[in-house]
Amino acid sequence: MQERSIVKSIIYYTEFLGLKIFPLHNISEGQCTCSLGSECDPSRAGKHPRIRNWQSEASENKRKVQLWWKKWPDANIGIPTGKLNDFFVIDVDPENGGNQEYDEHLDGRLPETYSPTTGSGGRHYWFKYPDSESIEYELTNHNNFPRGIDVRANGGYVVGAPSVSLKGNYLWPDDTLTDKDDLEDCPIEIIEKYLKPEVGELVLVDSESCKEFEKLTAKEQSRIDKYVTSALKKETDRLKGLDSRHEWDNETFKTACRVLELAKAPWSPLTYEKAVRAILHSVPKPDGDGWTEQRVQQKIKSAWSRVNSHDLVRPFPKPSTFENNEEESGNGLEKTTDNSKARRESTSRIVYFEDVEAKPPEWYDKPWLPLIGLTGLAGPEDTGKSTYFVYEIAKLTTGGYGRPPIKVLYLGKEDDKGMTKARLKLAGADMSKVGYLSVTEDLDKQDTFERDVNLKNDIEILRKHVREDEIKAIYLDPANSYLGIDEEKDGYTGIRRALERLNLFAQKEEILIRAMKHTKKPNGEVLPMVSMVYGSKAWTEVIRIFPILWPVSDKTREQFDLDVDDPTNVVLLRGKNNYAPKSLPAQGLCIDSDHVMLGDDLFEDVTYMTFTKLQRITNDELEEKLAETKKETKARQGEENKTDVWLENFLKSRGKVPRRDVMEAFNKEGIATEKTLKTRARKMGIVSEPMSGGNNRAVYWSLPLEF
Repeated sequence: MQERSIVKSIIYYTEFLGLKIFPLHNISEGQCTCSLGSECDPSRAGKHPRIRNWQSEASENKRKVQLWWKKWPDANIGIPTGKLNDFFVIDVDPENGGNQEYDEHLDGRLPETYSPTTGSGGRHYWFKYPDSESIEYELTNHNNFPRGIDVRANGGYVVGAPSVSLKGNYLWPDDTLTDKDDLEDCPIEIIEKYLKPEVGELVLVDSESCKEFEKLTAKEQSRIDKYVTSALKKETDRLKGLDSRHEWDNETFKTACRVLELAKAPWSPLTYEKAVRAILHSVPKPDGDGWTEQRVQQKIKSAWSRVNSHDLVRPFPKPSTFENNEEESGNGLEKTTDNSKARRESTSRIVYFEDVEAKPPEWYDKPWLPLIGLTGLAGPEDTGKSTYFVYEIAKLTTGGYGRPPIKVLYLGKEDDKGMTKARLKLAGADMSKVGYLSVTEDLDKQDTFERDVNLKNDIEILRKHVREDEIKAIYLDPANSYLGIDEEKDGYTGIRRALERLNLFAQKEEILIRAMKHTKKPNGEVLPMVSMVYGSKAWTEVIRIFPILWPVSDKTREQFDLDVDDPTNVVLLRGKNNYAPKSLPAQGLCIDSDHVMLGDDLFEDVTYMTFTKLQRITNDELEEKLAETKKETKARQGEENKTDVWLENFLKSRGKVPRRDVMEAFNKEGIATEKTLKTRARKMGIVSEPMSGGNNRAVYWSLPLEF
């Protein structure tokens, strides 16, 4: 099969085969793109999920998938196995003797089926997931195959071609799969012998599905991931230097017990399967002198029985870097000491406004950018919000607003640090006055790692650097990533409290804080601009200045009679601004692409921004545009409903009909376009059968059985 690009492959998997997929990390500059980089386990590099909860988030939805690969254009492709996609995979790994084991146990016993090549040169043999009438149990990743042959079923996934790992490229097979229903059935005797779960077997799941693990905060999940990785490495390293003739028996058993106990812990992201793999990978290779793979597997089984023979559970590891008497205060940004025995005293008084000093706000750019306080910026994806932040930072660090240059802290996650530097340099920022903040932690005095700042817990760290380094502005891109706020779990009160404390922090330290947010999808609904900021209404209640970037479409250009050569493609709208008149005109912006040379690296498609003099599009005119969108959406939905009714009635009265006759009759009705008819037919599950003697386009249409 000829090579496909990632984009074409995504379309093939989702739209053609109807498979749910999700993004994996990839290889860049010879290492994994995850936070571990070159320290990532080579067997996992470029093959583990970029997103959490991949089993529930995996999708075939065109829009959702496009957004993932727009954010990570080089991401590898993960394809969930099992019932989720109605297939499972037998994985043959030549590096662990898989080819020899396949020849001995499976060669000639499996039908020819879709079988892409893996990065290590092995094979993924895809089979239909058996129905409930064939087997009474579910297939998991657990199996009884010899080493070198593995299975991916419920709870697992495979890497799809043309992904690339450290070991090599995932290649397409010679025979293209045109329909996943064309996959072969795995012989039932193979399933019964190698895939049937053992009685009483405890099947653990990956951390993304572990309820206890999911209950942890993102910070705790990161800490536990690090702890488990460090503990597993420490245990398995004990095996690598053993004398296979004298020490292996007892030491293998004890190490297996400790590793499997770690896997059994309900808070641990380690699975039984991964624990066994780690043990098998670490023991010295069989040498014919008592140390055989069969005996090692027996030791693991004995250890698993030992671990499950008592009720002891590995305790939840406590943080070593925090005081036990400190706790997080709701969703706020500061920690408080909880001492129920302490006596609290308070005083109160009324302050009359005649004693309050009137102090009007000062501005960098009136009425958009004040000197002090918490402000916001919102907009849909790809409108240049990060670029706008970079533009402001460049002016702040060079005195571009008519004030002395200031130092800026840029907390951004949209780009890696090298790309961010390229964009700042292109915008003309003073690199000596802009930086980012990271926090280094020592995990149980064994493993040091670097993490991003979290203002929910690190407010005092931030205060220290603001004062010592004389920081005058902080940019949060995006805000949620650094505030420790979960829009779905945290309520209005918690989010408002966190924002109020951040605003108080800005006022007390006399700095500017800029918080970026996305906007909601209008879906045809006409929303006031202030209501389009995504998340709780607390955002726009606390933050007094919240402008919105909005794209200028070709239709808008035509509607407002803009010149063809006018470069404006984004406008900055008033949104919410308590310091500006409602008639504040929009500012026109132009976001283009260019190439930037930074050191020895070439960064392509780095965005930059210029202001234009255009000030024609106002909020009211934009709401008119949204109203028109709503009208168009209703009209389209009306066409789709009429098409569904017509197609159902037409096929009910005639049964099986040549598709060309359906098209001809539909065109006479003039309800909608042929494209709409084809789309609705696919949504309704219309049965398409080839006509005998016809080409591949000559087919019959008929209603599915449920009609």
